[in-house]
Amino acid sequence: MPRLATIPLSIIALASLVSSVNGYAFVGCVDASSLSQFSFGEVATDGSDVGTTQDSCLAYCQAQSYTTGAYRNPDDPQDPGYCYCTSTDPPVSVYDLERGADSAGNCVTGNTQLFDVQTDFAFTGCYSYRPASSVFIDYNLGIEGCINACSSYVFALPQIYSAGSGRGQACYCASDSATTDMTCDVNTYYAYDHNVPIVPSNQINRRAFNMKKLAARRLSREQPYCPQDTTACRVPTSNGDSYECLDINSELESCGGCMSGIYGSSNTTASGTDCSTLSGAAFGAATCFKGSCQIWACEEGFVLEANQCVKA
Repeated sequence: MPRLATIPLSIIALASLVSSVNGYAFVGCVDASSLSQFSFGEVATDGSDVGTTQDSCLAYCQAQSYTTGAYRNPDDPQDPGYCYCTSTDPPVSVYDLERGADSAGNCVTGNTQLFDVQTDFAFTGCYSYRPASSVFIDYNLGIEGCINACSSYVFALPQIYSAGSGRGQACYCASDSATTDMTCDVNTYYAYDHNVPIVPSNQINRRAFNMKKLAARRLSREQPYCPQDTTACRVPTSNGDSYECLDINSELESCGGCMSGIYGSSNTTASGTDCSTLSGAAFGAATCFKGSCQIWACEEGFVLEANQCVKA
C-alpha cells in the first residue's frame, strides 16, 4: 500500500526549469490527488533513500526501475518535500495531464511536474504546429508511449487534443522540431529530442542507464528476426512459417504478447490481449500502452471501473 495517508494535499509550483533535471523527460503536470495513487511515496528528509531534492528523488525512482517519478515541494519551506514513483501504465489519465505548464515545463501553482525516468529523450518545449518532416505513428499511445514509438527518430511529438466532449491522443515522429514555442495545453505538441545528451546525475543513475542499454542489446541478440523493440509474432494463418514484427507494448490487437505465439517457438498459446475486442468498451476507446490495454470510454449500459467496462 502507498505510504501517503498523512501527506497534505495542497502543493506549490516547482521553481526549477525542466532542463535542469538530468536524464529525465517532463511529461506533464499533475495534482496531489493523482500523486496519492502512486505505488510509492516517501517524505524527502535528510537520511532518507529519496534524498531531499527533485533530482535525488527522480534518481531513486530510476534506480528502483520505476518508470515515472515526481517530487512535490511542501507548502512551508521549513517542511520536507515528498517523492513519488510508479510503474502504472499509464501513470495518470489523459485528463490529469491537462494542468497548465509553460513551454519550459514549469507547472502552475498547485501542481507538480511528472517525469519519465526511463528514457533517453529530453523535453524541449510545447509547440502549436508540427514540422514538415513529421510523420503520423498512431493514436492513443500516450506521451510516454509516443516517446518509445519514436526511438528511431530525432523528435517525438505527442499531442493531446479535443475530441468532442472527450480527449484524443496522437503521436508523430520527426527529423526536426518546430521553432515557435507556447504554453503546454490541450491541442499543443509536446516535443522531445533524441539528440540531447543525457548525463545521469550520479553513479546510481549511470548504472541504471547502462543496464537499460545492455538489456536492449541482449534482447536484439536473442530475437534476431525483428528490429530492436519489436517481437516476431507468428501469423495465425501461416501454419507457423510466417511472422510479423510487432511492438507488443503498443500494438492494439496484440497487446503485451503475441496472439498466436512467438515465431520459432512450438507454443502457440496467446500471451497478449486484443484491446479492440474488450467487453463493453466503446468502439475506438481502447489502446495499448506499455503492454497493457487502457480503456477511456464504455458502450451505453456500461460504466468504467478500474480500467474495465462493467454493466451499469
